[in-house]
Amino acid sequence: MIKLEDYDNLLDYGHDYLAMEDSDVYKYLEKLSGDFWCCKKLLTYGRPFNFITSERSVGKSTQIGLYLLLIWIKKGKKFIYCRRDKDTIQLTGPKFFDNAVKILNDKMPKLDKNFKQILGFKLEGGKYLYCDTLDEEDKEIWIECGYTVALSLEAKTKSTPFGDLGVYNIVFDEFLERDQSKYLGNATTMEYAEYEAIMSLYETVDRCIGRSYRNETRIFFLGNIGTVYCPLYMTMGLCEYIITGSRFIAPKDKLWLMERVDGVKATDKKAESFAYNLGTERHRKYAFSTDTADDNTFIKKPGVSIYIESVCLEGEIYGIRQDADAVCACYYICDPEESRRIIALDNESHKGMDYQLIKSWKEYPLTKRLADFYKTGRLYFKDGMTKQKFLKYLQFID
Repeated sequence: MIKLEDYDNLLDYGHDYLAMEDSDVYKYLEKLSGDFWCCKKLLTYGRPFNFITSERSVGKSTQIGLYLLLIWIKKGKKFIYCRRDKDTIQLTGPKFFDNAVKILNDKMPKLDKNFKQILGFKLEGGKYLYCDTLDEEDKEIWIECGYTVALSLEAKTKSTPFGDLGVYNIVFDEFLERDQSKYLGNATTMEYAEYEAIMSLYETVDRCIGRSYRNETRIFFLGNIGTVYCPLYMTMGLCEYIITGSRFIAPKDKLWLMERVDGVKATDKKAESFAYNLGTERHRKYAFSTDTADDNTFIKKPGVSIYIESVCLEGEIYGIRQDADAVCACYYICDPEESRRIIALDNESHKGMDYQLIKSWKEYPLTKRLADFYKTGRLYFKDGMTKQKFLKYLQFID
């Protein structure tokens, strides 16, 4: 058993706790997963933040659901199911664990003779209730095993003693959005609004009476889209490590890891499915591929061109150039040159006399022109990070 008093360093304790404390359930996960994805490898790394993306139908939700229920059954550790808004939780929360419950009832009796059939599992009033026992009158005895939290309302949970209630795991379902306007905050704040809300929830869960930090809480982020642009990726620095083709990323000096599941045996014949053949190319990339936005599309350096302007976005200065050939001109966001005037595109970038803060970047002629050029495929960026940073802004310009 992992004990805090045996450690001098809280970080070392937290890593070993997450990696080994629940290792006795790992053997079940492999046998329960069948032809679908298994989270055992991910769990052995002992990281508090775990990002899992994939094509559809590889078993992400089912496998994490199995882990959360097994940890509850074996050790009484509760969980939180999280989505961005309350309405979505009401739609998806009641069904999230359905597959996991069925698999446990079907397979666990053969793996563990002490396993008790799950007689009932439901979401009621923001709490998950579990039943494996009947009273003398054959009525279900319900026990709290988990909770739901809407990320947009996480501030209202700050007084809830989740740590003392026995919560150790959080699953943030569908953390990636196709419609980027659905992220918390607005164009200029979403990167930090999303991160701050997640960190606030994590800190709330990871503390308990007598301990400001337990370092015993793990959060799973589940998503269907393999895109570099995501507020959490940008803020936490994941986008610096993600490249096309990467599948398992776990830098030694980071507290996060990312697994991009590139299909499993159960999805080998996806090209023979009606859904795949009926889908457009865009839908196929979303539903059946882990690589979508993180490619080299619109990454290009300018040739013979004219320097137009210097702009500063999120504290970094960029140059904007235009092809010298006005007939088929393209715009390029590239390295800056010396400029007497620098246009600050956000408040963060407004630094002193040489920076002109525009009144509204949505209405500024240059940014409107950049947006128009991107929509017609004539805007290029010096690298992927620059591309993702500017697209976060340009998407909001009509």
